[in-house]
Amino acid sequence: MLIQAALGLLGPILLELAVKEVAVPAAKRIVSGVASDDRSNAPRQNVTPHPADVPLLSPVRSVQVVSETPGRIRVEVVGLQNRPELVAGLTAEIGDLLGVRRVEASARTGRLLVCFDPALQTAASLVAEVDRARGRLVPTTERTARRLAAVV
Repeated sequence: MLIQAALGLLGPILLELAVKEVAVPAAKRIVSGVASDDRSNAPRQNVTPHPADVPLLSPVRSVQVVSETPGRIRVEVVGLQNRPELVAGLTAEIGDLLGVRRVEASARTGRLLVCFDPALQTAASLVAEVDRARGRLVPTTERTARRLAAVV
């Protein structure tokens, strides 16, 4: 019921954003002759997109790499801030992975530091594992609410 009400309110807003962010820039490109399926033999000019043509929306990632060096990665985890129970859960799950030497998480900053053996782990695989562990530890209703909040 609550989700239907939220979608009823957000539907027109999302439609307006889609038109502004996708349809209008595409129409501008077509009108200006920069369409991707333009098969004319005329040489192309380097066209710098107008700021209005660049979409403002970008995907919201639950785990974002802040810094990375060989054997060390620091990530920002959505929902970790002010959540000591999530800090404990992520620290335990990531600490049990093969090749992980040390894990430090901060409920104050919302970040997670992982020191690992590069011969046994990669930074990309650790980011994926943090994302999976976060998905298991954060209740489904909270993940949905956060996504809706990020869209608005």
